[in-house]
Amino acid sequence: MRTPTFTEFVKWHYERRPIMKIKDLDAAMLPHSHFVSNKDYPELTINHVGRYETLQEDFDKICDILSLPKEKLSHLNQARKYGKYPPYRSYYTEETKAMIADLYQIDIEAFGYKF
Repeated sequence: MRTPTFTEFVKWHYERRPIMKIKDLDAAMLPHSHFVSNKDYPELTINHVGRYETLQEDFDKICDILSLPKEKLSHLNQARKYGKYPPYRSYYTEETKAMIADLYQIDIEAFGYKF
């Protein structure tokens, strides 16, 4: 069995969405706001959202909040640095952008992302 392309993967999830219920979704496919909001989401029930894009900076803020010493986080998976994979945005077509924007609209709004 071959691995699906990114476009095939996105389409498969998008086409299954109308028949899937939240309880049936793999946790990796749930909107992330599902884990950090109450029943009225997208109202978040957390004080701070750490972003991967600013991981060290956000980690430092959390250390400050908790009065913990700051430490430099290691970067273990540097695949792009070594040219193994292209930048993630290059995988998206206009069609898959629209599907992802629809599937994860609640996350895009709740976390202030632009897609």
